[in-house]
Amino acid sequence: MNTAPRAVPPSRAMQAAFWLFAPGLLAFLVLPASTLFALGIPYDAPGGPVLAKLHPGTTLVLSAWFLALCSLGNPLRAALVQLRAQHLLGLYLASTLALFGYALLRHGLGGAAYLIDTHIMAAVAVLVLQQLGPRRQRQTLVLMAVVLLANALLGIVEAVLQARLLPLHIGGTDEVAEAFFRASALMGHPLQNAQQTATLLPLMLLLPLAAGLRCALVLWLGLALLAFGGRASLGLSVLLYGGWFVVQAFKRGLEGRLNYLHITGGAIGLLLGAAALVAVVAASGLGERIFASLAWDNSASVRVRVWAVLGHLSEEQMIFGASADGVDALYQQLGLDPRFEAIENFWLLALVQYGLVGFGLFLFGLACALRFMWRHTFGAMRVALVLLVLVSSTTNSLAVKTPALLLFMVAVQAAAHLRPRQPAPAALVAQHFAVQRGLPG
Repeated sequence: MNTAPRAVPPSRAMQAAFWLFAPGLLAFLVLPASTLFALGIPYDAPGGPVLAKLHPGTTLVLSAWFLALCSLGNPLRAALVQLRAQHLLGLYLASTLALFGYALLRHGLGGAAYLIDTHIMAAVAVLVLQQLGPRRQRQTLVLMAVVLLANALLGIVEAVLQARLLPLHIGGTDEVAEAFFRASALMGHPLQNAQQTATLLPLMLLLPLAAGLRCALVLWLGLALLAFGGRASLGLSVLLYGGWFVVQAFKRGLEGRLNYLHITGGAIGLLLGAAALVAVVAASGLGERIFASLAWDNSASVRVRVWAVLGHLSEEQMIFGASADGVDALYQQLGLDPRFEAIENFWLLALVQYGLVGFGLFLFGLACALRFMWRHTFGAMRVALVLLVLVSSTTNSLAVKTPALLLFMVAVQAAAHLRPRQPAPAALVAQHFAVQRGLPG
C-alpha cells in the first residue's frame, strides 16, 4: 500500500493569482515608460491622472498577492505570517513604505511615486512568487528567459537595420535622436535594456538545455549588449562573468572534474566562438556606439560633474531633501538639460531627493533587499547581483521608475528552488494555518 503523502492541488484562488501575476510580470518586461507614452499613458510624462503614474503591472501583481493571501484565510493575518517568515523582505517593505510616507508628506506624490513601482512592487512580486510554489517558479523562470531572448533578437535586428520597432521617448519628450544608434527593443531605453540583459544573463545557465545550447544563448545575449550600447553593462559583464568562469574552470580542474578532452574541446570551442563573435560584430556593425566612443565623452563627463550638486544643496535640502522643482533647479545650476541628462548615480540622487533623514531609510531598506537576494541566490546569479549594484551605480535606475530591481528579485526567487536549503516560505505559512486549524502539519 502506498502511504506517500499526496501533493495538495493549488486552490482556484492560487491558480488565479498566478494568471494575474504572469501578465503583470510580462507587463513590467515589455511595457516601458516609452511604450506607455506611445499608447497615450503619461507614465513618466508631466501631467495626467494619478493612476496613470502607476505601471499596469502594479495593479496585476498587487491583485495576485491579495488572491494568494485570501487562499490562506484572513489576508492580513496571512501577510503578517509571511513577512515574519521572510523578515528581510518585511524590513525592506516596511522601510520603503516609511520612506514613501516621508516623501509624500515632504514633497508630495512627485517625489514618492517611483518608490511604488521600483521598490515596493519588487518586494510584493517576490512575496507572490513565494506563495505560488516551485512549479510556477519554474514557469516564471522560462517566461523571463523567453522574453529576454526575444528582446535580444529584436535589439540585434534593430541595430543591424538602424531602425526601431517602437519609438523611443524619454520623460514624455519627442522621439529621441542619437548620434550613435542604440537599439531599444521591447524594454525601452537602451541603457535599461543593457542593464536587464546583463543582470538576467545567468538565467540562460539555469534552463534545462544542453550545455552547448546554453552557452550559445549566453553569447546571443552578449551580442545584444553590443546592440544596446551600454558600455558599463558590457564591460562589467565581460569582467565579472569572465572572471567567474575562469575561477569555476580552475576549481573543477583542481577537483579532477575536467579531463583532457574537456580542456581541449573547451579551448577550441572558445576560440571558434570568439572568432564567430568577432566576425558577426564586424559584418553587422554591432556595438558602433561602444567602439566609436571608448574615449571620454559627454555621457561620462556628466557622471563626474553631477557630484558637484553636493556643493549646491542648502542646509535644509541636505537634511530633508529637495523637492522635484528643487531638483530641476539644481540641474540648471549644474548646466544639465533635465530632458536628456540627470544625476547618473542612484545613491547620489536618493540623497538629493530625501536628504540625510530619508537616505537612511533608503539605505537600510536596500541593504535588506540585497541581503535577501545574496542569501537566496548562488553561482553566476551572485555575480549578477554584484553586477546589478555596480551598473545601477552608474545610472539613476534605482531612484526613478524602473523594473530592474523587481525583475532581478523575481529571477532570484524563481531560481532559488533549484538549490534546496530550507522550507519554502509558502510552506511555512501553510504550516502555520494548519496548526491554527488543528490539522496535521
